[in-house]
Amino acid sequence: MEALDAVGGTIDFDVLCDYNFSGHANRFGIKITQNNYDIGTWRLGDEATANYDRSAMSTLGFKLDLTTLAPSDGSGAGKIYSDIAVVTSRFIAAYHVSGAILKLTDPLFTAAGLLGFSTSADATIGIVQASSDFTPIQAGYTDQGDFIQVDINSPTQLGTEGGIVGQMDVYKGTLTQAESSYLTAQQGVQALPYPGLCHAVAHHFYFGDTNFPKPFGFTIVRTPNALGLGGVRENIGDDANPAALIWDVLTDGRWGLGEPADRYDAESFREAGNTLFDEGLGVSMQLDTVQSAKDFIEDVLRHIDGVIYRDPASGKRALKLVRAENSAFPLANRSNVARLSLKRPSWDDLKNVIRIRYLDRDAGYLERVEEVQDLAGIQSRGGIQDFEEIAFLGLSNAANAKRAGRRMLLTLGYPLAQLELTVNRELWMLHVGAVFRLSWEPLGLLDVLCRVTNIDGGEYKEGHIELRAVEDIFGVSQ
Repeated sequence: MEALDAVGGTIDFDVLCDYNFSGHANRFGIKITQNNYDIGTWRLGDEATANYDRSAMSTLGFKLDLTTLAPSDGSGAGKIYSDIAVVTSRFIAAYHVSGAILKLTDPLFTAAGLLGFSTSADATIGIVQASSDFTPIQAGYTDQGDFIQVDINSPTQLGTEGGIVGQMDVYKGTLTQAESSYLTAQQGVQALPYPGLCHAVAHHFYFGDTNFPKPFGFTIVRTPNALGLGGVRENIGDDANPAALIWDVLTDGRWGLGEPADRYDAESFREAGNTLFDEGLGVSMQLDTVQSAKDFIEDVLRHIDGVIYRDPASGKRALKLVRAENSAFPLANRSNVARLSLKRPSWDDLKNVIRIRYLDRDAGYLERVEEVQDLAGIQSRGGIQDFEEIAFLGLSNAANAKRAGRRMLLTLGYPLAQLELTVNRELWMLHVGAVFRLSWEPLGLLDVLCRVTNIDGGEYKEGHIELRAVEDIFGVSQ
């Protein structure tokens, strides 16, 4: 990393790890140089302004009290080493006040042994590392056709509360799945097969010794691909590809609308699906209540900034993503535009801070918030922050939430012109989501890129088409 000091000099920050250096094996080091000269004495941080929630210091093995100084005698050449070695599969416990006690001997701290900490004595932190490796659940998985057989053998997985041992059959929920032979044997009568229902059957299952067992649940992944995306592109980091998901809702005869596939432009869906895969933009949407397909699809489209429109040439429904485009766009001008009205919001009407709510899968599907700011916009308004909070609960990670925030900031943070036009049928090829060029001399507009947001084809004998459009943000950025 590089920064400028108060007089314009260059300060370099180097983070390195000495794997075999004597006395510092497996420890991270931080070294600072100014104008290519080592700085011998410096403070690692300022405790008064530290944000411990976002600090990676403990992950690198450094205490969080931020009182460490680099040696001034030259022995470290301006380098600070971490307080502990960083070892694979070992948990680290850290607290920002030195002298705090980690109560490893407390019987209520049932996860201490599970995390690899010795429970023979309490530990003083600062920072402390587990004495043994963390071991994930030991399980084997066998596909038995109708179900996945899971054989678990982790008798110490829950620490002082025991572990998890046994066989569990997870049924896939097919319409033809057979009944559980185990349940039939245990009940003495034939068990129900529960066609179409995903369920699990536990065989003599051991789940710890406590009278208050931990909550038990499943994370289920379903990534439909009736659309026919190649290369496992229906799965985006265990999220569904939104294009394949929408296709499933539209055409699936069991739980979707069951519409004929030939009503839709499959190639446009596949093109969008490939783009979404390349962007890493998948969704995980839970559909467990009565909801119209229209509302569900519109919610997915909102997550991906996409539209479904009727292609004027083929008559089929097609999927289009609102992205930067580079092609020949039709021109709207005085020769084919009968009426034009334009309005543009003021800068004071815009948002300069966007907060995106999403469900963080890695944190157990807790709702979290990612914030994106337009610093120039905030500064131009004298430091006033105008917030907009938007829920994208189909997103499962911070990266996609941040990406959605930047996308929304583009449209909500710039005074894009909003237009209403009456055009003739020379522009018949336009549809919702289509981009066109607008030249209108009375308003000083020349080849301004606009995007259709709504269209009314009107009566054929009238020869007019009513359009609503917005200035294309990608054209502005170019």
